[in-house]
Amino acid sequence: MSHKSKASEAAPTEFVKRVPYEPMPGELGMNLDQMKEAGWLEEGTTTTQGAYDALLGLMKSLKARRLAKGLSLTDVSRRSNMTRQAISKLENGQVINPTLETLYRYGLALDAGITLGFEEIEPEDQ
Repeated sequence: MSHKSKASEAAPTEFVKRVPYEPMPGELGMNLDQMKEAGWLEEGTTTTQGAYDALLGLMKSLKARRLAKGLSLTDVSRRSNMTRQAISKLENGQVINPTLETLYRYGLALDAGITLGFEEIEPEDQ
């Protein structure tokens, strides 16, 4: 008479196979199509140019810091627990809506903080 353990009778655990360079869901924020589907952008538009320029400026500064510290994408990947692909896309402006968590993790990997602020703007005359 054989005795099977309960573990062997249990249904096998399902695993999702991920390619090593594939970003985790939400790691990069939303892409343009996802933003349109969510109703955040009107058809035919993208992010405002000013917001995109500000993001590019931030990423340029962070990339310069990475290079000045002599860190490779692999180094930053290990420090931030982000994929090299995600970091490269951030640095090259291919992500127009990164999450704050992504920016924060990237900054911390470079021994830098990310701060948010606001400034008064003059309303446009209508």
